[in-house]
Amino acid sequence: AAAYLAALAYTVGLGVLVAHLALLMEKAGASGARVGMAFGTFALVAVVIMLSPLTHLSDRYGRRTPLATGLAFVAGGLLVLAAGAGAAAPGMAVFGFGFGLLFPSATALVAEATERTERGTAFGIFYALYSLGAVAGAGLAGAVTQWQGRVTGLPFLAAAPAVLLAVPAVLLWVPQRKGERRRAQGGGAARGGSRSRRAGTRRGGRNGPVPQGIPGEAAGQSAGGRLRGGG
Repeated sequence: AAAYLAALAYTVGLGVLVAHLALLMEKAGASGARVGMAFGTFALVAVVIMLSPLTHLSDRYGRRTPLATGLAFVAGGLLVLAAGAGAAAPGMAVFGFGFGLLFPSATALVAEATERTERGTAFGIFYALYSLGAVAGAGLAGAVTQWQGRVTGLPFLAAAPAVLLAVPAVLLWVPQRKGERRRAQGGGAARGGSRSRRAGTRRGGRNGPVPQGIPGEAAGQSAGGRLRGGG
């Protein structure tokens, strides 16, 4: 549920971004190349973060912090973009940083929270909400612009609180790493079994070798039969 909520919240901001940023920059006289460079900045920063060691921190310390931090950066990027077309490059960089943090953690959380047989359905829901959020964000941008009657940074200001509302829910709902606990328990059981085997080996060494093949009772009966036969 937390991964779904994070995807929905993030894509509301993404929908506002895609629908409104180009209009805002064109109104300020920016060329198409400058608009493309702004979106390229977002993509480049996101890819760099995804390929950096930062994404490995979620494997070590859990998904909660990257998800919440990523959403906070996404909201921060929207607030920077609300300042106007001149803030497009830094705003998109901050937005891309947040996306690079949260998206790998969100998909990993979906995989961890579902059984293998349910994973296809779970990811189908995840990407359906991803698309729904983008549509909702674009609709929000259009509604705010129509209400205001002119193109300003207000849609970004409206989307930022919607993204931030998901942060407390993520902090409350994202569980600790169950997979890590299972591995720790499995490792403890394996270590306990190894200690038991070593203890059994030591006891066997003190008491002499354990007969193999014939159980002790059968061996005793066989020896008794030989003595009676000899008598």
